[in-house]
Amino acid sequence: MSAETLTHISNPLATTDQLYRRTLGALPEDLRDIIFFATQCLTQSAGILLGLPQSITAQACIVLARYLLSLSCGDVGEGPLAYEFSDLSATVLYLITKPSAHPRPIRDLYNVYAYLLSPGSPFFRETDPSDIARIKEGANEDGSTAGRGDGQEKEGVGEKDNAEDEGGTKNSAGEKMDGHNKGDAGGEADPSTDFLTESEYEAFRNRVFAIEPRVLMALSFDTHAVVPHGLAVTYLQALDFLGEARSAATGRAVAYLNAALLSPQLLYLTHQPAALAVAAIYTAAFEPGARVPTCNWWEAFDVDREELGFLLLALRSLDGWARARRGATPRLWGRGMVTRAMVKAELTDRGLRVVAQGNVLKGDDDADADMVDEETAMMRKMDERAAQLEAC
Repeated sequence: MSAETLTHISNPLATTDQLYRRTLGALPEDLRDIIFFATQCLTQSAGILLGLPQSITAQACIVLARYLLSLSCGDVGEGPLAYEFSDLSATVLYLITKPSAHPRPIRDLYNVYAYLLSPGSPFFRETDPSDIARIKEGANEDGSTAGRGDGQEKEGVGEKDNAEDEGGTKNSAGEKMDGHNKGDAGGEADPSTDFLTESEYEAFRNRVFAIEPRVLMALSFDTHAVVPHGLAVTYLQALDFLGEARSAATGRAVAYLNAALLSPQLLYLTHQPAALAVAAIYTAAFEPGARVPTCNWWEAFDVDREELGFLLLALRSLDGWARARRGATPRLWGRGMVTRAMVKAELTDRGLRVVAQGNVLKGDDDADADMVDEETAMMRKMDERAAQLEAC
């Protein structure tokens, strides 16, 4: 089989050196994993609200994972906190959809991300039972649903006036992205701030356009990503859909593949799509009523027992990992999307700090911090000098 044919069913994987240098970063492992998990969840949610096929959203998640890895191991000269995580998610999603059959205007992305980051969005937030009861009561009284999270996926997310009804938050530059500011008493919204301004949209667009070339350069302009969902369906056909209804077996396998995108173990960067598809099918076969061959059927798809066993553990442990992290770092859970400000506050409590280019240093490493700042200043002066010479 030629190399050109293999590119349609394989992905470039992370190197051992990259994975090793990732573990040497000053950013604590638990914070790094939470950032990865939250950013991937945000990308998945944005893809749903934008009405994108899951294949496009999964490609964006894979490319985003590659860029986050390059930031963690220092391949691009910038630290893991160089950019706001929501901006990275929006940039990669815009980058992947642009040449696809499902492009989305950047204003649509702004509307969706403004909603997901707003206080009115349920994304990454603890839900108060009293709020749920109040929403249900409002729906019963007027015959309509007060919440907007469930019915917004298919229509209206690309229009500005639909996003104007959502909550308010601040972007990475500290500017308020949208309104819906709740008062201190009674939880009433301020109607005067319930809109999206053009200046906030321009700021969002400028940030996306500034990050886009950096992502491309970090990945050497290689945004090729193969998703294993199609392979999983093909393999299920060969296995007679585990003796179940087609929709049931396929739905469970695809659900595991989507969950694998969120895993901080970087499963899509360390294993090929064929192995991921087989692992998802094997995990789905644990359900009652599923039937699989008694022989080593996974070897027919070029997957060995050791790799399959590792992926099975990774797929089934994601829920437990998320619950454990949620209890260990409550400051980063239940308050909406994780932001750089939240991570910096957590780092300060641990005696760490963020210096130039989003790098993290220990609080007493003054010499290292000064060296990084001097190098940054020197590079800035050289860039300014080069610009002056070009102008002449």
